[in-house]
Amino acid sequence: MDRPGNRDTNTKVNSSARRGASDRPNERAAGSVDSASAVSRRGASNRQVAWRDQISVYFDQHRIVISDTLDRLWSTPVSTLMTMAVVAVAIALPSGLYVLLANVQQVAKSWDGNAQVSLFLKDSVDQTAAQKLLKRIALEPHISRTEYISKADALLEFEEVSGYSALLSEFEDNPLPSVIVVYLDSPALAVAEQFKAQASEWQAVQLAQLDAQWVRKLQSLVSLAKNIVAALAVGLALAVFLVVINTIRLAIENKKSEVEIYQLVGATNGFIRRPFLYIGAWFGLSGGIVAIFSVELLLVSLQASVTDLATQYQSQYLIQGMDFQTVLFILFASALLGLSGAWIAVARHLSNFEFLAIK
Repeated sequence: MDRPGNRDTNTKVNSSARRGASDRPNERAAGSVDSASAVSRRGASNRQVAWRDQISVYFDQHRIVISDTLDRLWSTPVSTLMTMAVVAVAIALPSGLYVLLANVQQVAKSWDGNAQVSLFLKDSVDQTAAQKLLKRIALEPHISRTEYISKADALLEFEEVSGYSALLSEFEDNPLPSVIVVYLDSPALAVAEQFKAQASEWQAVQLAQLDAQWVRKLQSLVSLAKNIVAALAVGLALAVFLVVINTIRLAIENKKSEVEIYQLVGATNGFIRRPFLYIGAWFGLSGGIVAIFSVELLLVSLQASVTDLATQYQSQYLIQGMDFQTVLFILFASALLGLSGAWIAVARHLSNFEFLAIK
């Protein structure tokens, strides 16, 4: 039999053992949580490093490809310059015509865009009757302002412009009529035609002449020329597109064995496509730069002739070159044409290879 003292001691030992057993799972769980937190922190750090490394590798690959493609183009200067010249001519033609038309349109806008009607008065109409006619005209619709030119003022102006003062002195009377120039507030030709027909029936008016027809014809010609230039630009852009496709096709054929080796070792389509895309972009961008300089040289060479022509009309005009937005558009469009042509050429030939690249 156990003694009372021994039973109490055994009971205390068993209670301590049960408490220790119940505390050990909590300690293991806490240790597991701490270990998982440490692993999670190390994993986040590793992912951050890997993300930075991927970006660094990505830019390093592009830098290597840029250097390699430029060296490749420099190693074949004749074919590179010929392709560049074809692209430059195709871009320079519509660009130069567009700039010239923009200058012509600027000259046309410098004149009054609204219609003008000149009313030549009869010889019997004196200044008092002309003033009454001016008041009547002011009441008509679409009238902006009027200008009265007497017979004496018309004679002085004609002598200054023509230089035939000696010839005019042979006449006993002033052969020039008084004129009222009517400026309309509407650019619509129908409004001017209506006023001209109405003024022709007035008793004091000998002849009504519409002065804005030639401006309208010039603007119509400029609009037609713009449409022709746009169609020409589309056609030449297609020519640049086809030239780049053919050039990249030849480059792919020369590198066919190299491309197949890349595919065998598991290179992706993007890795194989990248150098050819850069070559197409270089051709387009370089052709655009050459085209811009060619157009500017053409404008500089035409400035002397334009200045001489403007001097004969007692005027001055400075040819406007390409603005910054036009230059950016030409560079972007030419590079995009080269890039898109190269993309189509590479995509077509990659699908024809015996080995399929990993996508």
